[in-house]
Amino acid sequence: MNEAEVVAAFCAALRADGWDARTEVDHIDVVATRDGRELYAEAKGTTTSVGLDVDTMYGQLLRRMSQEPVPGRRFAVVVPEKVFTAVSRVPASVRAQLKIDVYVVDEAGRVELRPTPADAAWRPGMQHVDPAYAAAADEWTAGGDEAAWESTVADGLTDAPPPPSGHQRLT
Repeated sequence: MNEAEVVAAFCAALRADGWDARTEVDHIDVVATRDGRELYAEAKGTTTSVGLDVDTMYGQLLRRMSQEPVPGRRFAVVVPEKVFTAVSRVPASVRAQLKIDVYVVDEAGRVELRPTPADAAWRPGMQHVDPAYAAAADEWTAGGDEAAWESTVADGLTDAPPPPSGHQRLT
């Protein structure tokens, strides 16, 4: 899946959720607005240099951040499923402090928000959460049992990192 396909799928999901999504605004892949909120998103497709491209994507977002927080503004990285592992190298706690959300686009073009400790109530309502991930996340949230999460990974239900406490299922 190339970057243009990732951007198109993400914009379609945002628009379906009532956002005004524009592409290539001041060198930002996607700028979306709704009800006084802004979302700046950088996207990457599957490439031959995934690690380098993901690092570049984060750098592009960091350059768009202002010196002081802007109320109602968040940031996102949007990638194909195959690139999620590289994106998750930046710790969830760092992404949360910087208000960076992670969206994954599957081969069918469905968009999924991967939970991070950031404010779940703010995020655009992506409805396409993998049921196995959601079920495992619900179990993790209820008990916080790392061994149970590792079992979920071993069973092949997910390769995602454990969701943080306070995970909110998007349904």
